[in-house]
Amino acid sequence: MPDSPNDSKLKTWLWVLGGLVVVLVIALVVVLVVRDDSDSNEADTTTTTTSSTTTSTTTSTTTTTTVPPTTTTIAYPAITDDPQTYAQYLFTAWQNNNQTNAANVASPEAVQQMFSQPYASSANWALNNCSPGAGSLYCQWNGANGTTLTMQVRTLTGGLPVLVTGVTRS
Repeated sequence: MPDSPNDSKLKTWLWVLGGLVVVLVIALVVVLVVRDDSDSNEADTTTTTTSSTTTSTTTSTTTTTTVPPTTTTIAYPAITDDPQTYAQYLFTAWQNNNQTNAANVASPEAVQQMFSQPYASSANWALNNCSPGAGSLYCQWNGANGTTLTMQVRTLTGGLPVLVTGVTRS
């Protein structure tokens, strides 16, 4: 028995509706695949606090308001499988005067050694090199007046976790 005109229109509408559903599903899949939900920019934040001092004088009263000094947080590098990133992270924690974050990548002894002297930006520290040796990586920073800072980072060679185990200055 041949299809009636109403059956033919119904089938056409069902095919159009089905095609529209397929297109929407494909669009949704593309959006979900392309969308980047990673929170990798967390290490890229920089916080700056500004301070100012205001003094107001009237004929009978002087008021002084002091805001806390300016602090700048240096962005922490991402910690990867590369032991050098542990040394760079510890150095950044020292710059930020943050022993809690330093403990994420260093032994208590290394944290104590690192923070035994306060960070001074005037020292102009610069990473010179990192070189391997006997299950460790040695990363050296050069500062003003020939000063050096060397970190010993334990590598995975001995089966223990990567960790900064020592800091020396000369």
